[in-house]
Amino acid sequence: MSLPVKVLVVDDSAFMRRVIIDILSADAGIQGVGYARNCEDALEKISRLKPQVVTLDIEMPVMDGLTTLKHLMQTSPVPVLMLSALTTSEAEVTIKALELGAVDFVLKPARLTDMKELTSVLPAKVRAAAAVPVAMPPRLMWPTPAISRPWVPIPVRWWRNRS
Repeated sequence: MSLPVKVLVVDDSAFMRRVIIDILSADAGIQGVGYARNCEDALEKISRLKPQVVTLDIEMPVMDGLTTLKHLMQTSPVPVLMLSALTTSEAEVTIKALELGAVDFVLKPARLTDMKELTSVLPAKVRAAAAVPVAMPPRLMWPTPAISRPWVPIPVRWWRNRS
């Protein structure tokens, strides 16, 4: 049997943290290694706990989830599953999160009666996210081409006419 997927849960709502941790803990293939109440706490815990997947709320105090995601992808990339109560009409936030490096997105239930759907979807998405290789995008990993190149090609005509 393989080792369980280690997950860090990041959400400002104590209720949602508890719900997410309980849902994930019910799956033998997933282990909650911790939680964070805000994104600054999350960045510290990610570097210390080394989770394989992070669930990250978009709307957070101190630093929002998109800013955290961008910082995380630049410093220590890890598969991130975005969770949000934002409606589907605010899809541009979802697209932005995926552009910044999130591997998937889960809509938080608006009512307690909708928790059953989260219970079935979340563990599967966490396991799938753990299998996604995440690395720094080249545009974030390397300086711009003008800086990284110690030389600049000079047209031959200019070099010959330099006298």
